[in-house]
Amino acid sequence: MSGQEKVKVSDCNTVSLLHFLAKASPNCPKCGAPPSRQKVRNYDPDFLDGDVYCTVCGSFVRHYDAG
Repeated sequence: MSGQEKVKVSDCNTVSLLHFLAKASPNCPKCGAPPSRQKVRNYDPDFLDGDVYCTVCGSFVRHYDAG
């Protein structure tokens, strides 16, 4: 394997870490609004779950489950 074909382990770790952080971000995936600008809709008190929507752009952010 030549020097150009080798992949640095640190480069792979950096890319993996950034990919993980991007998916784990609590911010809106469309506009980047923080959780303070999000609201739970369709809340079901029997199951303690609902859907989180962004109040800035209106897009779906994630499912909410308190149970």
